[in-house]
Amino acid sequence: EKLRAYEMQSMAWQRDLEAAVEDRLAADSHARNSTALLAILQGKHERLSKCLELQLKGQDMAERRLQQLLAKVDALEVHAEDMRIRLDGNEEDVSALRYHLRKTEDGLWEAKRSNIDLLQRHRQESLKQEELETERASIRDEIAFIRREDMLDEFGRT
Repeated sequence: EKLRAYEMQSMAWQRDLEAAVEDRLAADSHARNSTALLAILQGKHERLSKCLELQLKGQDMAERRLQQLLAKVDALEVHAEDMRIRLDGNEEDVSALRYHLRKTEDGLWEAKRSNIDLLQRHRQESLKQEELETERASIRDEIAFIRREDMLDEFGRT
C-alpha cells in the first residue's frame, strides 16, 4: 500500500518535473527569439538613424542653397529695378539697357524657377523626415515593449 502511494507520488513529481522542464525550454526559446528580434530591430534602428542623419544633412544643404538663391533673387530684382530706372533716364542707350534688362529678368526667372524646385524638394525632404521620425519612434516603442515583456535590460539580458 505504501509502495503504491510512493509510486503515485513519484509519478506526480515526474509529471511536475516534465512540465517544469518543458516550461523552462519554452522560456529559453522565447528568450532567444526575443534577443534575435531585438538585435534585428536595433540594426534597423541604426540604419534608420543613419538615413535620418543623411536626410538632415541634405536638407541643410538644400536650405543653404535656397538662402543663396533667395539672396540672388533679391539682388536680381534690385538689379532689374536699376535697369528699368536707367532705361527711363538714358534714351540713347535704350536698346542696350533693354537687352541688359532682358538678361537680368531671364536670370531672375531662372532663379525663381530654381527656387520653386528647391522649395518642392525641401517639402519632400521634410515629409521624408517626418516619416523617418515616426518609424524611428515606432521601433523604439517596439523595442521597449519587447524589453518590458521579456524583462530584458538594455543589453538583452534577463
